[in-house]
Amino acid sequence: MCIRDSCYAARITGEARRRKRHRSEMMRALDRLLRFISIAIIPVFVIMFAKQYFFLHTGLEYAMSSTVAAIIGMIPEGLYLLVSVALAVSVISLARSKTLVHELSCIENLARVDTLCLDKTGTITEGCMEVLETIPVPGMEGGALAELLGSFTAASGEDNATAQALRARFGALGGGWQPKAAVPFSSERKWGALVLKDGDEYILGAPEIVLGGGYAAFRGTVEPQLAAGRRVLVLARGHGVLEDGTLQHDPQALGFVVLSDKIRADAPATLAYFKAQGVDVKVISGDNAVSAAEVARRAGVEGAEHYLDMSRVPEDADLRGAAQAHAVFGRVTPQQKRVLICALKDTGRTVAMIGDGVNDVLALKDADCSIAMAAGSEAAQHVAQLVLLSSNFSAMPQIVKEGRRVINNIERSATLFLVKNIFSFVVSLVLLFAAMPYPLVPAQISLLSGLLIGVPSFLLTFEPSYGRVRGSFMRSVLLNALPGGLVNVVNLLAVMWIGSGMGLPMEQISTVCTLLAGTAGFMVLLFLCWPLSRWRFAIVAAMGVGFIGACVLLGPLFGLFPLSGRAWTLLGVFAAATPALMCLFVFLVSRVKQRLRRSQRAKHAAGLSATLS
Repeated sequence: MCIRDSCYAARITGEARRRKRHRSEMMRALDRLLRFISIAIIPVFVIMFAKQYFFLHTGLEYAMSSTVAAIIGMIPEGLYLLVSVALAVSVISLARSKTLVHELSCIENLARVDTLCLDKTGTITEGCMEVLETIPVPGMEGGALAELLGSFTAASGEDNATAQALRARFGALGGGWQPKAAVPFSSERKWGALVLKDGDEYILGAPEIVLGGGYAAFRGTVEPQLAAGRRVLVLARGHGVLEDGTLQHDPQALGFVVLSDKIRADAPATLAYFKAQGVDVKVISGDNAVSAAEVARRAGVEGAEHYLDMSRVPEDADLRGAAQAHAVFGRVTPQQKRVLICALKDTGRTVAMIGDGVNDVLALKDADCSIAMAAGSEAAQHVAQLVLLSSNFSAMPQIVKEGRRVINNIERSATLFLVKNIFSFVVSLVLLFAAMPYPLVPAQISLLSGLLIGVPSFLLTFEPSYGRVRGSFMRSVLLNALPGGLVNVVNLLAVMWIGSGMGLPMEQISTVCTLLAGTAGFMVLLFLCWPLSRWRFAIVAAMGVGFIGACVLLGPLFGLFPLSGRAWTLLGVFAAATPALMCLFVFLVSRVKQRLRRSQRAKHAAGLSATLS
């Protein structure tokens, strides 16, 4: 065995190790949000405190407490904890499904997957090859061919699924070969070879690759078997056709071995699930493209008739159009697998890759979400973000559902946090240029954060929610939080302006602002929980009762003071207007969402048209 071949796995694994993965879109968005807030709060704190203490003369205690309240309101405290807890719970849930999670970020990518790439053998099929028949060439006896296959299998020492099938059929035949050199089978070559002491060379592999120009004479023998979804290998003999581990000349065919791999009983149902969810399935196989396409068709892969033989594709070809247009790829090398994954990603797709061999390592590393089978190679398991411990493809729907559930719920819960951040930031910016102090104190912010953000966001994290995650995480969260945030901005600024004109003391204005912020927070929670299930209704009702109870029974603890008649009137008018104001902002934001979706679809269509052309 040459050094180059013995180091093949190490070379592939080393190259994959040098390629670093980026953090998920959600975690990058949260990092950007935290960096922005960390930079913004320092000048806001200094300017707001100086304005209130030196220019408005509110006193040191109120200036400090209200400024701290403004800063606390801008910080999404608890959001990172919520995300970490939700992801950790998801890891535990996946573990119960016999799935090992190596990277938390893959859970989000799994929820966004719209393209699933997988190998044929061991995924769609059971991975247990069986020899159906041998086809000797004219002049070769069937028994002699069987003995040669038995000798080759025993001497090669291979232990892949194909070698196991050959050993089970021909292991008792032949034997006694003492090769002086060997070229092990690899996914790049599609063949393996033995060199005997007398100089004879025996090559076993893909007919069209091994026989080269001589394949045309056997096309009528091989291709009907391939069209039936079977795998065909040729045993050939030569003398001096090998040089430095490569075939320099066409060897002489001795006969063919026809193998079959049974389709998993649950594969059609699993593939049907992905089709119903709008996830494209791409079969990327090292086997013959015609054979792989037939197996894919029988398993239910949509568009399996559109296949491509990658052995005929130039190494430097742009595969973005081909990756979009075809569903099955055959005779794919490890490098080409990676190129196909990258080509799909370049067209804006979120790609998951399932693999089990060393030849899948590079593609697994570049995929947005990589999944390995526990029955496969250790290299694939180390690189993959998820490992199916049961090596069962049918576990994928449940894994995808779990990913969608946790990310959808995190997105919904994050909306509650950002409502407070939006109104605190906008009100603080406005008040930097207005002769009014910030209306809330830390205790009031804590009341809003605890009962209308923290507790419900945690409880909603465990809700079933299996819709596919689409769009930018931060943009979706900001747009969902914007109506509630703007309602609070309008209410708080208007109450401060009108209350000051009415001569209300700051304590009553602050209490009215807190109660209005609670009303808007309750409306946001109701919108996010709609339509109401029993669990959601229980959450909304409990938070509403809890907020009212805290205001009535623990008012002084949260900085709430008794209201005068004029303050009650002011509260009643704005509380009654809050639902209408919320509906107005929800309508306006929905129009913005529609325009953004149309713009995205137009850009995607233009990009796809340019790629295919």
